[in-house]
Amino acid sequence: MLLKPSKVVPQTLHCYFSWMKMVLKKSKRNFPNCRHFKACGRKAKSLRATLCESCFKARAARSGAQSGGNATIGNAKKRAGQRSGAKRSSKVALVVKKQWLDKILSGEKDWEIRSSKTSRRGWIHFAESGAGGRLVGRAKLVDCFELTKTEFTSQKIHHRVPRLSEVPYKRMFAWVLENAERFEKPFEYEHTTGAVIWVRV
Repeated sequence: MLLKPSKVVPQTLHCYFSWMKMVLKKSKRNFPNCRHFKACGRKAKSLRATLCESCFKARAARSGAQSGGNATIGNAKKRAGQRSGAKRSSKVALVVKKQWLDKILSGEKDWEIRSSKTSRRGWIHFAESGAGGRLVGRAKLVDCFELTKTEFTSQKIHHRVPRLSEVPYKRMFAWVLENAERFEKPFEYEHTTGAVIWVRV
C-alpha cells in the first residue's frame, strides 16, 4: 500500500535539510582560520578567503569601501562627472580682470559693472583676463539693469569698486551674479584673439 504524498514529502524534506545542515557544518570546519584568528577566534568566510566576515567588514570600513566595492574609485568618478558637468554648463565665458574675479569667486562681489546691458541669463564661465586661456570659475547671471551715479555710490557693497572715478564708462550697468564658485582645477580653452568681453569656450 502506497503512503500518501502529504506524509512522504515532509519527511523527505526534513531528511534533506538535516543532511545539508550537516554537510555545511562539516565543510565550515575545513575553512582556514581568519588571518586575525588570535584576536577574533573565527574561521575565514570561505575556503579561499583569508578573513572572517567581521574582519573583512572592518577592513572595508577602514579603507572606505562599501559592500566590498571601492568607494574611492566611485567618488573619483563622481567628482570627474561633476567637473565635466560644470564645464558643460555654459558655452561662453566672461573675461574679467583678476582683481575683480577673485572678489566674485569669493562671494564678496555679486555685481559686475559693465558699459552695456546684456540679455544673457544662466550659467556663465569666467576667463581670467591675460591668463592665457584659463576658465577659473562660474556663476549664474540672473539680472541686468542700469545704474545712476547715486546708485553706484550707495551700492558699493555689491560691486566693490571704491570710487566712481575708477569706472571709465558713460553709462553703467550692473550684471547681477549668483552662486559663484571657483573651479578646483582651471579648464583650458583656446582664447579667441580680440575677445575682451565674451569668449566662446
